[in-house]
Amino acid sequence: MYVPILKSADDFSGAWDPSTATLDWCEANYVWSFYIAEWWNTVSNLVMILLGLHGAARVYLSGGEHRFIFSFLTLFVVGSGSWLFHMTLSYPMQLVDELSMLFCVSTLIYCALEINSKESRANYPLAFGLLLATTLLSATYMAINHPVFHQVMYSLNVAVLVFKIAHVLRAHRRYWKPFGVGVAMY
Repeated sequence: MYVPILKSADDFSGAWDPSTATLDWCEANYVWSFYIAEWWNTVSNLVMILLGLHGAARVYLSGGEHRFIFSFLTLFVVGSGSWLFHMTLSYPMQLVDELSMLFCVSTLIYCALEINSKESRANYPLAFGLLLATTLLSATYMAINHPVFHQVMYSLNVAVLVFKIAHVLRAHRRYWKPFGVGVAMY
């Protein structure tokens, strides 16, 4: 009887070798496909890609505000960038993944700060300020080239977003439970 023997993680090579990324996550590379370095990290991004497209389409078709369409599209870009990064483990795709995360959370911060604004009225100074801050963070990260800088800056931005949403939800107690579940799932 033939029993297949699994190779060790060091025995696999793939289409995108050698890896140029500064990070390589806990998953063995090229185990499931010659073309996908981290199979599960790659495939799991399909959910984010589809939800981003679905959300943007739903908001657009219902006549929703452009800021929410844009937010869902940035989620789509994050999912696509993460897909490309985990598929290739290349430094340029790592930048697409990580920088799109910064711009996405910046877009979400804009939406949270403008939650009480009039519909279809853009706050251009706020949008420009967030764009400028995120661009400066991105340029600094590319100059430093150290993943911990990105992780800290992204975490701080997410913390700002969570605290702003929690502040808004103080007036709407019925949303606390779904918000708490969402934060826990994140």
